[in-house]
Amino acid sequence: MSNYLLTQLDEIASQRCPCGFTRRAFVEPDNPTATLHLLDVQTDAQTHYHKTLTEIYLSWKAPGKWNSTAHACRSSR
Repeated sequence: MSNYLLTQLDEIASQRCPCGFTRRAFVEPDNPTATLHLLDVQTDAQTHYHKTLTEIYLSWKAPGKWNSTAHACRSSR
């Protein structure tokens, strides 16, 4: 059994979420470790939080501002 997973994010169906649209990889009942989300943030994004989930964000190109429970961050690219 391999110790890695592979995915093709553009082949995963997009679904609506509080931030816009997301494609979620590795969301399986037997995978409590991590999931990967390709997020398309929309102008009607809603502030929200998770009680039992840690989210990791990677910003490829997203000028603007986002907020976390700890602090607000500004992206320049």
